[in-house]
Amino acid sequence: VNPQADKLGQALLEFAHGEPLGETGRYWLAVQGANTYGQGKDKLKMDERVAFIEGMTQEINDIASNPLKYRDLWCPVDDKGKCKTAEPFEFLKFCFEWSDMLKLSDSTKFVSRISVKLDATCSGLQHYSAMLRDERGALATNIGDNEERQDIYNEAGNEAKGIILDELVSINVPVEKQWKRSFIDCITRDIAKPPCMTLPYGVSTFGITDKLIEQSKEGKLVNAYFDQESNGKERMGKLRWFAQKLEQGVADTVPSAVEAMSWLKACDKILGKSLPEDVHYEFRSPVGLSIKQARKKERTKRLESFFGVSKIRIQYSTRIKEKAIDRAKSNTSIAPNFVHAQDASHLTNVALRAKRELGLKSFSFIHDSFGVHPSEMCDFLPIIKQEFHKLYSGDRLNELRTYWQDRYEVELPPAPTQGKFNVDSILDSKFIFS
Repeated sequence: VNPQADKLGQALLEFAHGEPLGETGRYWLAVQGANTYGQGKDKLKMDERVAFIEGMTQEINDIASNPLKYRDLWCPVDDKGKCKTAEPFEFLKFCFEWSDMLKLSDSTKFVSRISVKLDATCSGLQHYSAMLRDERGALATNIGDNEERQDIYNEAGNEAKGIILDELVSINVPVEKQWKRSFIDCITRDIAKPPCMTLPYGVSTFGITDKLIEQSKEGKLVNAYFDQESNGKERMGKLRWFAQKLEQGVADTVPSAVEAMSWLKACDKILGKSLPEDVHYEFRSPVGLSIKQARKKERTKRLESFFGVSKIRIQYSTRIKEKAIDRAKSNTSIAPNFVHAQDASHLTNVALRAKRELGLKSFSFIHDSFGVHPSEMCDFLPIIKQEFHKLYSGDRLNELRTYWQDRYEVELPPAPTQGKFNVDSILDSKFIFS
């Protein structure tokens, strides 16, 4: 039972100290119910999520009274036997909580220990979009004041479909056109989601391909056309081609992320060449933490040992770190390290301010998910937005460029130009964390 446990283990966690719901807690408890139920209800406007839960009261009472008998209500399965509820055990926990609340004549006095969690829309892409004031990225990641919640995974998938269709126009070989067209029918939200989530953290085309292989084994690429005579190498080539289209679809949806990552890698190369091979460079996070780009080279050593009187060679390798910096690994890690420093600083500032100004002492945080008691969320949510807005009111990449140039006496390329997105609209966002 810990935050890194499986879904059942996570669902068993609750706050040690409860808080009465008060005037606003019931509303946010209902939001948590809709979020864990999923099936599209977690994408609705907040008031619509609450209305859905309020209208499901009888079913919730049935579930709480006999979870096994009414399992189809809290964990309905599709034709493949997979549960359609987003977080079935979290939703079951909510049902117990909601049912207990309804037993009181005054719900404001009900003491809740559930954590209401509000999640980011693809956290890394949100940070890059705000950082570069990317209008398209801001809309796709819900950091602006748009009226409807956007789904970046579907949008990136649609971009990938368009890229494939454009390529098909110039193909005259029927077989090639057939297998490439077949991948359009494979693009679902589930297929587009992994590239979106991992692009800001340095995923490569090979990494996306590996995920596609895994998804293929799960039966998620049944519409893909593979010639029966094709060997493993040919199948891999087709999946890698598909991975490239998905990667480009994400890049076209959130161009700022790719631009910022490319700039960070270019700076890393210049900084690496300017320093001795055993010296790393560093940068400071927004909260002042020194982040060291110190990926050391490693070498492998094979060991020999004895089994009784016989000398044997054990097929065992131990990685021994050397003094020299691994410049290749530094280059692939600078972008994810940088964006993690931003979201970690955001989380830190939110927690400190909530404790300082609201007196909160119970938190359930994972870098892009913020959880507090239901009664506290109404006052807590504005702090999340305000601290995110404060983080990107300036020009963070130019600040970083100045820091590196002054400290290491190098000339770095100009930072990417900021777009026209109005960062003040972050304060009025309805879905930045929802």
